[in-house]
Parts: sequence; C-alpha cells; structure tokens
Amino acid sequence: MIIDETKPTQKLSETEHIMMSRFANRFFLDREVDLDAITGILDAARYAGTGANVQPWRVYVTAGTAKLTLTDAISHAHATSAAEHSSEYSYLPDPLPEPFASRRRESVRFSSARSVSRMMIATRVRRILLETAGSSTLRSG
Repeated sequence: MIIDETKPTQKLSETEHIMMSRFANRFFLDREVDLDAITGILDAARYAGTGANVQPWRVYVTAGTAKLTLTDAISHAHATSAAEHSSEYSYLPDPLPEPFASRRRESVRFSSARSVSRMMIATRVRRILLETAGSSTLRSG
C-alpha cells in the first residue's frame, strides 16, 4: 500500500507515477451497467489484441430478463451437471497455423521482455518508497 504522505526524493517517471497512483476498484454495485458505458468499453476493446493475437472475437451483451434467464441456466447447469459441459470449440487450433504461430512466438518474446521491465520498475519504486518512507511504514508481501 502506498502511503499518501510518501514524498519521493527524486522525480518519478510518468510510468512510475501511474503505477504508484493506481487504484483497483473491487467494489460491486447491484445495478445495471449503462448501455452507453458498455458500448464505449466494447468500442475501445475492439482495438485490443486477443489471446495470441488471433482476431476476430465476438461479444454478446444481454440485459434484463434475457440476462437473468441466461444466468439462471448457466448456474443450474454448473450446479447439476458441470462435468457434462465444455467449450463448444477449442480456443486455438492445434497446431496454430501461420501467421498466427509467428505472432504468438513474438508475443511471448515481447511479454517476457515486458515482464522483466515491470519487475525492474517495481523494484525501483519499492526502493524509492523504502528510502523515503522508511521500512517500518511498508509491509512486504
């Protein structure tokens, strides 16, 4: 947890600032999500790559009675016969054809490099926080 009073001794990069000021909202509100919000999210999401960078993907949005009916049917199937149900299709073909196989390999290389970079940034941020706030104000873990 980052303490509000923490004042780093050196200027933070924009990335470090974003990482340190991030807030992950885990609250749940029992109300419908506005259709305009859903449409906006899906419109932005269409530019995101899919797993292994194999497009296209399809999204179905339900609301109201249709959503309740679908939720009840899925819950009932899971509770009574989960082992009988499986995905209608494999997520990816095996073997993955070109150009998708090459994209996947490149994605793995890129993700590995990004992970190392994130670990280095996180280590640097932690060091800065420990130096400025003192180790007694932070808990490791």
